[in-house]
Amino acid sequence: MELDVGMTSDDFKFFGKMDSHKYREKFMDSTKMAKLTAHEMFMVVLFTVVVKNRERILDGLKMKSKDWGRKTWFKNVVNYFTNYTRQYNTEKSDKMPVVNIPSCVPFIAANAFVMITGKANLRGTNGKKIFLENLFSIQFEGLTDDEIEIQKKWEKNFWDKVVTKTRAQVKDEYNKFKGFQEAFWETKKGDNYNLVSYDGTTLFDMKDYEAWLDTFP
Repeated sequence: MELDVGMTSDDFKFFGKMDSHKYREKFMDSTKMAKLTAHEMFMVVLFTVVVKNRERILDGLKMKSKDWGRKTWFKNVVNYFTNYTRQYNTEKSDKMPVVNIPSCVPFIAANAFVMITGKANLRGTNGKKIFLENLFSIQFEGLTDDEIEIQKKWEKNFWDKVVTKTRAQVKDEYNKFKGFQEAFWETKKGDNYNLVSYDGTTLFDMKDYEAWLDTFP
């Protein structure tokens, strides 16, 4: 669609408030540009769930290059993080912000987290608390008020006490927006995504959390 102002609808794709759906579109666009396979994209999400920090991911991949260098996904995943990502939105770049990757595909991030942590460690009240202590956990349908409070308390502490500095070259901009962002959290809280079974065929909400875990090997 051509607009009278000499711009197309694509020029407005990421204009205005960015929610998880717009970030997901941006993420998918970036993986297409990088020519990632579905497996390689999953590995990208997995690493952002584990580490959350672009530079630390790249450092870790470099350290593991002797062990992982021959794996089919390794080269393209390193290339993706090197050339198609930034850490935060505050960095002046159109690249995909690493910190937003898990929350733009929370159903993939959740499955990656189970595979990393092991479903046995996520059982029961204590195990569910471990699951809730993630940036993407607030985005699922069926959370109780108590579970929402647990997640919010954890996320507030994460942004206020754990993430206190950046290696990015935009420290003034970063300092302006650092700390827990209530409005962004509220946007995530309103997403109401479903959990997806291990084989990708069945949807669950958080009320069926244990049944969802049962689908994993």
